[in-house]
Amino acid sequence: MKKIKPQPMKLSKIPKKQIQRTDSTSLGMAKRLKEIRVKAGLTQVEWSKIIGMSPPAVGALENTWYLPNLDVLKKIKYKYGYSYDYLLE
Repeated sequence: MKKIKPQPMKLSKIPKKQIQRTDSTSLGMAKRLKEIRVKAGLTQVEWSKIIGMSPPAVGALENTWYLPNLDVLKKIKYKYGYSYDYLLE
């Protein structure tokens, strides 16, 4: 059976009902994800390659337009040593 390689999520594929989440969890998570990226000294383009997303999707993530999936959180957790509790606070 042929193995399918996962593709980065493109911004245009985000369902409209997921856009503009403003609850406190997503606001806090967006702030922490941006803080992790900035502390690592990475641009959105460099960060997108590491976590497997397109650069516009990283911008959308940092602006709380949608929440990251578990695969993205796993990459951040294992690459940078942050706990899920911290990422999801």
